[in-house]
Amino acid sequence: MNKKGLVNKYARALYNVSVQKEDVKEVSERVHYISAVMKAVPEFSQFLQTHQISAEDKLKVLKNVLKDEILSLEVELLAELIQHGHVLLMAEISRRFAYLVEVDSSVVNVKISSATELSKDEIKD
Repeated sequence: MNKKGLVNKYARALYNVSVQKEDVKEVSERVHYISAVMKAVPEFSQFLQTHQISAEDKLKVLKNVLKDEILSLEVELLAELIQHGHVLLMAEISRRFAYLVEVDSSVVNVKISSATELSKDEIKD
């Protein structure tokens, strides 16, 4: 399976489970958090990618370090990504998951350009 297919597979599975658990918003925040940490701390990404540390040891460290920030669903996702060597897809999975949440929600994001400043009532409408 190609990279895009893997990203879609993981994001869709994560989304479906989070919908079943009625935890979409919180899962979205936690997945974004993991992705942000991986981007901000390169050593963390390197730790997750290295083959010198077993998947079990990596998961133990993740559970200890991120125990207050992630739940079992995100741990299971990371375990799957680590075991199959796809941990670098986390940022793209996070973006795809956010897209799925946005598409499925009743909220529509729009950007308005106006020649004049809008009143508060106009903005609200």
